[in-house]
Amino acid sequence: MSASNISSYDTGADRAPYRRRAVVWPLSTAADITEGGTGTVSLENLNLPPDWYRVKVWTSEAQSAVAARARFLEGRRADLRIRMEPAGKKCFQKIFKIAEPLSSLSITLSGEPGSRKLRRIELRALNRFSITWFLATKAARYALSNRRRFNWKTSWSHLLAALHPRGNFAFRGRYDRPGNGTYEKWRMVYESPDGGTSAANALRDIAGSHRPRLGLLVGSQLDASNINKEIVTSLIGSTIELCVVTASELKNLSGSDLDFILPVDYKGLFPSGAVERLVLGLLENTRLAAVFADSDFIMADGTRQNPRLKPPWDRELLWCADYIRAPLMVRWASDLGAGLDLSGADLKPSYALALTLLARRPRESLGRIPAILFHQSDVNEPDTGIDRRILEDHLSTLQDRTSLKVLEDGTFKVDWLIPAARMPRVSIIIPSKDNFATLKTCIESIIANTAGVDYEIIIADNGSSQRDTVEYLSTLPDISSVNIIRLPGPFNFSKINNDARGHATGEILVFLNDDTKIVSGEWLFELVSVARRREVGAVGALLLYPDGSVQHAGVLLGVGGPADHAFRYLDGNSPGYLGLLRCRREVTAVTGACLAVSASHFDAVGGFDEMLMVTCNDVDLCLRLRAMGLVNVLTPWARLEHWESMTRGVDFTDEALERQADELRIMSERWGALMDRDPTYHPGLSDFEPNYCLSV
Repeated sequence: MSASNISSYDTGADRAPYRRRAVVWPLSTAADITEGGTGTVSLENLNLPPDWYRVKVWTSEAQSAVAARARFLEGRRADLRIRMEPAGKKCFQKIFKIAEPLSSLSITLSGEPGSRKLRRIELRALNRFSITWFLATKAARYALSNRRRFNWKTSWSHLLAALHPRGNFAFRGRYDRPGNGTYEKWRMVYESPDGGTSAANALRDIAGSHRPRLGLLVGSQLDASNINKEIVTSLIGSTIELCVVTASELKNLSGSDLDFILPVDYKGLFPSGAVERLVLGLLENTRLAAVFADSDFIMADGTRQNPRLKPPWDRELLWCADYIRAPLMVRWASDLGAGLDLSGADLKPSYALALTLLARRPRESLGRIPAILFHQSDVNEPDTGIDRRILEDHLSTLQDRTSLKVLEDGTFKVDWLIPAARMPRVSIIIPSKDNFATLKTCIESIIANTAGVDYEIIIADNGSSQRDTVEYLSTLPDISSVNIIRLPGPFNFSKINNDARGHATGEILVFLNDDTKIVSGEWLFELVSVARRREVGAVGALLLYPDGSVQHAGVLLGVGGPADHAFRYLDGNSPGYLGLLRCRREVTAVTGACLAVSASHFDAVGGFDEMLMVTCNDVDLCLRLRAMGLVNVLTPWARLEHWESMTRGVDFTDEALERQADELRIMSERWGALMDRDPTYHPGLSDFEPNYCLSV
């Protein structure tokens, strides 16, 4: 957006709505929509304290589109994008919550050039009655439209966390109906309309007289077919010096020959300013060794479809599929080229280069720009045979022995081979109380579906008294692999599991709910083979409801409330967004309903936090493992059925609600911004539903 389209208003602290009243800014004609198709007003120096707010905007014409962006005072959190909703013929509004002081608010009007203007902005801090009514009506509307899949327990938790005086979560309108927008609407909010001019200008300011030298990386057999003419054409006139480099030449190049490498093995083109933004990402942060960005597909008629909003750098996911693709920009250095041989990747140097970066560079030096910076024109999927050869060459350099399988959908499965002499013992810990039927099903399914792994089952009985449960428990000691420990007292999930760990003899711990049922024979070997790797923290399984829909495929923080399960209610056999549901991948956290972890890692972080008696204890454990530099992993190849909280039921007593609010407060104070935005989740995806739909 050019500077001529922006009007700034210095509000001053004296005009900030600290009291429950509206502050109104009448706007001048400087907010007109000009030839750029947008007009923006920026309200500066608001200094708003954490609270719930409503922003309303009036326009001069109907059929306009309005979006807002909030910036925080301390800059700790990323900008908050706010999609305004129609509230009348020429009025838009949004109710939102902030958890940190807010510095400024920008309102952008989009539409056809001409007479449309922003006429007035109203900002009001809401009282508790207004907030309660807003959240309750939103939740009720969603429940009525989607009864089968609405989780009343979860929604009540979210409402409580929002209203509790000590709650501190930014809910960002998460009771809005998601997923019914189009890619065009999403682009209007998330794409900059300035055509790359600002990126080019910023690059000139940083680079000065030096013109960065960029090598376009093609296959080893250089001929006319290797050079993507669409890409070269889209780069003509850029502020960067271009040359063509083959994969076989890379190992002989020094850092003085090239500044950056850009693989061009995918057909497509760069939008204006895209390459400059990639170069800027590396120049502005000298610690970064490489960056990649999002992409979409451009059709023959020029329309754009199927945006690929990608997760950050993820080695587990890259071992399943080349999800990064294009664009990938690499800062070239001699040590990266030393011993690098991409000659076998004649047609796909980008995949080989991405795998090499993850092997040779620290994770914190690999960045992502969450923006669409490449339009792929070839809608066909990559050649699996080429990708397999590249991945096999990469896996051969690892210390651990592996085997590689190509699955029916074209993704890969890397099996970590464990010699029989080094197979670790596994302790499966199951807390239970008076839950005879499901506990019996769980135990029998473990025994029937587990082979090739040395395991013990530890049942942590929390004071069962019902006759059928007591009689069943009395028969279990006859099974050599089952032990029962008695842990009576108030229910405290964390304490029960910590005490049970003291009786465990395994090198790998598997915490398992008693309302689960094993449905895949390889479940335990899959969990163990991943959890025993030294860089891995917690490992979670794909949990399904009895009807086959997804109950858990990883935990997403800040989505649908404090946290929710990825792909909840999606068909368990579907691929999910970008095929993520069929791939082993890194996640921020997994559920304690089925969680595998090395006993040494578990002890190193002190086990579960016993202050978190019921909720969030599994997420907290995963975040502490992550803080140690470990990665948490979700694998779809360990499948279980899960009835979800069947043992404890739903507890809405005052004591339970107060405890839950306290536990949410602890998580908010302990982990701060991490609870607002999951680092593995793209900022352009919906904050409401965990099914990876666009945030429109």
